[in-house]
Amino acid sequence: MLESKLSCVQERDYQNGKSPIRKIIGDVVSASYKFIFRPTPYEKIRLSELINLGHPTSVLEVGAGDDDFYKFVLRGNPFVRYLRSDISERQLSKTRDSGVQSLVCDNVFYPFRNASFDVVLSKCVIHHVDDPNPVLRKEARISFLRAKMNLLSLGGRVFCADVYDPVRNNMKGKFWHALKHRLILDEEEHHFLSTEEIKRHFIDAGLRRVGVDEVNTYKGVYFVAYGVKGGSRD
Repeated sequence: MLESKLSCVQERDYQNGKSPIRKIIGDVVSASYKFIFRPTPYEKIRLSELINLGHPTSVLEVGAGDDDFYKFVLRGNPFVRYLRSDISERQLSKTRDSGVQSLVCDNVFYPFRNASFDVVLSKCVIHHVDDPNPVLRKEARISFLRAKMNLLSLGGRVFCADVYDPVRNNMKGKFWHALKHRLILDEEEHHFLSTEEIKRHFIDAGLRRVGVDEVNTYKGVYFVAYGVKGGSRD
């Protein structure tokens, strides 16, 4: 595994088990967090279907963690070059025996040349790109998408899947009070994306043919957003 400069130090430390926040919250709440935000088979299937429609030859999954989404893509396209990246070596190590290449690197600064991939995707990552200031939050999320777009060949596609507002989805539960501290959120002013915000972020990042699919699951409503890297006339 290669390692580049990490900018998301707090998130990296949390995922590597070194964060004081993690020690305070404990593994029980961490398990609750994973239950809410780990993608279900429903949006994995929808996301993999959309990805494989374009018959990509190379796919980069950003913030892959210890999830097995690569299996869904490889079922429909077994010959694709699939690379999983994450800021946490600990998370990636859980799937090191999968045979799929993994890379420890930052979620914004990638050690790849531009136009290296046909598809760049992330699942349940963009809600981590946050800031108390709405303007800075928007700019950070646009930068996150733009960095992904730069890795695409012309006509390549960006995909983001994430959960809609968990409060709207009635996901509060008995762990929500502790969970909101992990997310650095306020119950009355949460920072999850609406459909229009998702579309606007993709367009502002320079992506074309933007769309958002909603996927209803037993955990609530997820979205799968996508956009295409076009030329000057696209």
